[in-house]
Amino acid sequence: MKPAWRRLTCGGTIAILLGLGTAPVSAKIVQATRTRGPGVGLLIGSGFEIQSDSGQTEYGLPFLVELAITPRLAFTAEPTWLALRPAEGETLRGFDDLETTMNYEFVSERRYRPAVALEAGVQWSTASHEEFGSGGSDVLLGLLVNKEFIPADAGLDLRYTRAGLPSEGLLRDDLQISLAGAWHASPVLDLTGEFLAALPVGPLRGEAPAPGEDGDAGEPGGPETAFEATLGLAQTISRSLQLDQGVTLKSDGSWQAILAWEWDFGAGR
Repeated sequence: MKPAWRRLTCGGTIAILLGLGTAPVSAKIVQATRTRGPGVGLLIGSGFEIQSDSGQTEYGLPFLVELAITPRLAFTAEPTWLALRPAEGETLRGFDDLETTMNYEFVSERRYRPAVALEAGVQWSTASHEEFGSGGSDVLLGLLVNKEFIPADAGLDLRYTRAGLPSEGLLRDDLQISLAGAWHASPVLDLTGEFLAALPVGPLRGEAPAPGEDGDAGEPGGPETAFEATLGLAQTISRSLQLDQGVTLKSDGSWQAILAWEWDFGAGR
């Protein structure tokens, strides 16, 4: 499944980590609702996440760099460092695929209408190990709809991923649908939640592994529909600094715990 998200809000911004990719761990810092101020701005973030299932434990250090080129146009880069510890064998360490995106808000939020943005990007095949990443460079297209209310904020994120093909293996494209919300419990504390579904779309593409070779991507039928549910907290420490914690439960039986922070250099301008 692909990373968990891209956009909630806590007053102006909420950053949360979610796992949504084809990689063993695909933690991302994501904002389900983004409200930009005037002019350009820079936001950075990082965090720590741990994911576990019956066969292995995975640790991730995701990073976020977002540059608001204009009030409507932003560029984002999201590298992630991973450590994969299987039940047996050596622990693998290195970087996951690098994701870069451009986000353009073409409909501004008004009293009775939401903000609507288009997103386009590439998840580059830069993983340090074949166990990380998908094995090919993926093309991403998305639509984000967000609305701020007085007691709460809500966001809908639709993302289509055109899977880049590895040298061997069968893959399907996928469509991710995310519903996220934040309830303002106090001026400095938000309760956040997200439900995400990743649905395989289109036919299997690629080259099947030779008989007798391993390869999950080459299994008959390809990937199945996957679901994730996340609950968390977002604390506003200052006008620039925000902290986030959360727990994600996944339909494959695994779980993920998240701790993240973000610093907005343009806050309050």
